[in-house]
Amino acid sequence: MKRNFPLLFIFLALFILSTFAASESFAMPMFAKRIGRDCSYCHVSFPKLNETGRIFRANGFRFAEEEQWVEIKDMDTLPLAMEIEIEGVFNKTKSGGVWSDESDMKVEELEIMAGAVLGKEGKVSVLGVIGIEETATDYEPFSHGYIQINDLIGPRGEGVLNLKAGEYEVA
Repeated sequence: MKRNFPLLFIFLALFILSTFAASESFAMPMFAKRIGRDCSYCHVSFPKLNETGRIFRANGFRFAEEEQWVEIKDMDTLPLAMEIEIEGVFNKTKSGGVWSDESDMKVEELEIMAGAVLGKEGKVSVLGVIGIEETATDYEPFSHGYIQINDLIGPRGEGVLNLKAGEYEVA
């Protein structure tokens, strides 16, 4: 127990410091900031979409009922999201009467996603994902995404008929 005391003390001190020294944060991911909504408006938890999020994605990242498509500007930023899955492994084994500890921490998956409505009239929407994930023996790169042409039929912004090419269901 004496051997772990300094580590326990440091952890406890950092926990107390971060709890009481924290102030309110107004940070918001770029995609949510661009549409003026909180993340929970479209997500149950990242990256899982709720019904509103699925409709928003299917309609080319636009809210037709609010006529947000009218306000589309030339894109000055590209909204990006990044997800990192880190895995920690700890094994304590006994061999020949001697205990040994083995620990490892590694990146299991790294994913970068970008999605946006392009052009002043919102005729084109894109979503792309690139990343790497751990396999049994190595890391494998992956990518998927789609491009969507919006409003082929019907009023602008309502998404009555959209044409998609690529992999649609990326979550």
